[in-house]
Order: sequence, then structure tokens, then C-alpha cells
Amino acid sequence: MSFPGIADVLEDVSREIPGRPAIVTGDGVTTWKMLGERAAGLAGHMCDAGLGHQAKVGVYLRNGSEYLETVFAALKAGLVPINVNYRYGTSELRYLFENADVEAVVFDQSFAPVIEELRPQLPEATKWYCVGPTTLGDVTPYETAVRYRSRGRSGGHRRSPDDIVMVYTGGTTGMPKGVMWRQGDLVRILASKGGAVEPIVPPADESTPVDLERDPQVCLVACPLMHGTGLFNALGAMMKGDTVVLLGGATFDARELCRAIAENAVTTVVIVGDSFARPLLQVLDDAPEEDYLGSVRTIISSGATWSQDVKARLLAHNIAMTLVDSFGASEISGLGRSVSTNGKIRQTGAFELSEHARLIDEQGQLVVQGSSQSGMIVVGGPLPLGYYKDPERTARTFREVDGQRFAVTGDWAKYTADGDLVFVGRGSGCINSAGEKIFPEEVEEAIKLHPGVADAAVFGVADGQFGQKVAAVVEPDDGRRLVPSEIMDHVRLHLAGFKVPRHVWFVDSLERTPAGKLDYQRVRSMTEDLLADAYPADDGVAGA
Repeated sequence: MSFPGIADVLEDVSREIPGRPAIVTGDGVTTWKMLGERAAGLAGHMCDAGLGHQAKVGVYLRNGSEYLETVFAALKAGLVPINVNYRYGTSELRYLFENADVEAVVFDQSFAPVIEELRPQLPEATKWYCVGPTTLGDVTPYETAVRYRSRGRSGGHRRSPDDIVMVYTGGTTGMPKGVMWRQGDLVRILASKGGAVEPIVPPADESTPVDLERDPQVCLVACPLMHGTGLFNALGAMMKGDTVVLLGGATFDARELCRAIAENAVTTVVIVGDSFARPLLQVLDDAPEEDYLGSVRTIISSGATWSQDVKARLLAHNIAMTLVDSFGASEISGLGRSVSTNGKIRQTGAFELSEHARLIDEQGQLVVQGSSQSGMIVVGGPLPLGYYKDPERTARTFREVDGQRFAVTGDWAKYTADGDLVFVGRGSGCINSAGEKIFPEEVEEAIKLHPGVADAAVFGVADGQFGQKVAAVVEPDDGRRLVPSEIMDHVRLHLAGFKVPRHVWFVDSLERTPAGKLDYQRVRSMTEDLLADAYPADDGVAGA
């Protein structure tokens, strides 16, 4: 049973509901008719500029209607949109553009100085589009392109559900890598990502595989579209004919989020864990008389830990909401989910298992449900084709187990008595202390249960006696004064003694990315420097 490509679905939606809002930003409303026309203009311009089938188009933009227009246009033209992390420096950007074989770039005017420096180093990138005014030569104004009327292949290249969509993962644990998804597989799974709505079903004929007669929903994507969580949820909403609301500004503003929810009667909000939820709660708690969340039915979080206490406090502001913690990655989708409602808040790290997910032991054998043994999570079902230009990494990540192809996530978990998964941690960061395995995420969550803690990062540091020991970097909440022993005693209440941090430092901020993720390499390096400077000999805990 086959599914169409993403552009095929979006084109059908734009024809069927032309007057409905497709995208809402602080600058105004883009209807489905406008979106279809602007995407067609940009698609035609790129094709007439000589971009071949499946040529790569860098999307170097912050959140805005232009981001989704560019993605739609590239897919419409049979091209491959490439998400570009706008926080990267020039060397990282050059690596990304070269690794992805980018031939065209759509960029915001604020990035013009970086583009000016990069262009001479990227001879393969021949077409440049600027959103906003620019003085750079040989650059096409974006507004000129979206109003273009093609002289030739106005519909773009011949498209196929086998065409790819590529999502570059963040480079905080290594160089960015392109995950290649077949479009038909994404159409099959994107609309149900996060579990907030019913999945789309394959069409019986060539018609649109969505129900456009249902009441339209309004989905606010608060996280960056340059990461999979934001883009996948936005595309999933759009493929069902829903309206996508985007925030303006270069950084997350919880007050703007609250205003946008209320003004647009938002029904679904997409965030990334506590780093988005805690500032939101601060605004809600400061203005209890305001019914900011009154229209919200679902809040979806993906990509970072979402604490039980935070979920409970959010539900206190709207007891009718459903909170969905989605467990996945760029290489997988729908691995599991954790659903919390008023009076029934799921344990942090506990997920309902996807029908395609399994656990395997260190020998690659399946762990049987009911076993207390930890295992690495693998997931089958629709999977990416692999990593772009990296067959070795593809072979390591996508393996055959019992005759079925699985993606090996690197995450470790245990089965609960009722068959759910309890996330234990990431194998790559596992701490080995005197033979005991300690997963940093488990210790981080215990630390964040302390009422005076806003965030925490945990690492293993070298130890002459035990091989490694646990160290923690803690961000206090609202300027609270904490001491290391207080954190250690708190963790001891929740976890075994060997998991208690032996070193604790305090920082003003762990500086998560706009997507809510930690730069673990940076924080690990900082931890090792603090340990070396403050405690050259092993003599106890470290303080603020």
C-alpha cells in the first residue's frame, strides 16, 4: 500500500481549502491559496535556474512563513530542503553545505555577513535567495522569486514518493549528519507524530489522504523549525489542513507564546521539555487571572526531558489538557509516548511502547517482555534509508535483528510489569563506576526533582580507584543558593548510593540551545576543567 509524497498532499490541501489560514506569524496570515502560489513561484524559479532533480537547497532561516514556504517549494520542485542550524559558525556551516552538496541557499538578511564570507568557499552553491533587503551581488530577492512565473517546468521535476527528505542532526555529539527519509514513509507517519491526532490513512485512489471536513486545528510550533521536532510537527499539522502558528524573534519568549496562544485560539502547542515549559509556567503563575491556555487541548514535547512536577503544574492551569511526551529522534519516529492528564501524570522517562519498538541486549538478542534486564532500544517499521554519504554509520545504526531491519537508538531502557518502557539513559554517556553502570539521565532527573533546581547535567569523570565517578553541573532556580551536600543528600533519597554525584558545581545557566538541547561536549569540557582546577587531588565535592 503506497503513500504519496509530501508536496502532493500539501498541493491537494491548498486546492481544497484555499481560504483557510495555513501559517500565522507576527507579520500576518498566509492562506493556503497564498502558500500554494508563493511555493509554486519559488519552485519554478529554482527549476528554471537549473537545479536538477533532488538538488539540495539549504534553508538558512529562523522561524517564519518563509521557512515553510521554502520547504514546500523545494519538495514541489522535486528538490531536497536541507535544514541549516543558524547558530553554527562559518566553519560548521561550510562543513554542512559541503557535506550536503548544497546547490542553492535561501537565507535571512541578518545572515548576509556570514553568507558573504562563505560564498567564495562554496563553488557548488550557485543560486542564492535573500529574505529581506541585501547589498550582496548575484542574489535573488526572495519576494521576487515567490512571485515568479515559470517559463518552463512550472510544476518542477517529475516527483515520486521515493524522493527523499533529509534532516541534518545537531552536531553537539559529533559532526552533523544527514538522515535520509523516503517521502512516502514520512507521509505515512508524520501526521500522527506526537500522538495528538489520528494518523492519516492511505488513499483508496489518488485523492488526498486526509479528512478536510474535520474541524480545523491550530498548532503553535514554539521550537525551531531547523530541528526535526519543529519541522516534523509543522508538516504533520499542515498535511491535515491545520493552521501552523509561529513565534517571531531570535530567542524564545514565553510571554509572546502566551499571547499567541490566546490570540489564535491555539489547540496544540509543540515545545521541547522543561527548557520551554518552565518559562511558560513562570508567565502563567505570575498572571493566574489570565486564561492563556483555555483553548489548548494538547501540549506535545519531544527531544528533552519533561519533568513530572512541571507537567503537574501545567495541568493545574488547564485540567482539560492532554500532555504528550514523544520519544523519538531524527533517525526514528513514534518510538513511544507518555501521556499525562489531570490526576494521571506519567512517571518521567516511562513510555508506552510503539508496536515497532523492541529491546536488545549487548549480544544483539531480543529482551523478552517481563524481564527485568536492561536493553538497548531498537525500532522497526518505516525507517530512514540511512545517513547521507556515510555507509559505515548507516551500517552501525540500521541493523537486522531476527530478520527485520531496525534502527539502533543508543538509548537503554527496561520493561515495566505492564509492558511499557522506562528510559534509563543513553549508552554513549553511560558511567562505569567500579563495574556499576550509571546512566546520567537518571541522575539528572533525580537532581531536577529538587525544588531549587532548574536544570542539571551529569557526567562521568576519571577516578583512580573506581575508574569513573559521577559529577554534576547544576543550574539553580531563580537565583536560589544551594550547596553541594544538599544536592547529594537529595539524590540519595531517590537513587542508590553509588549513583550520588561526588562532585557538584553550580552555574548561572547551562545554556541550552533554542531547541532545548544541551551541548554535552561543552559542558563535559567545563566539568573536567572545574575538576582539574579546583580539585587537583581527589578530596571531596566541589562547590559553587
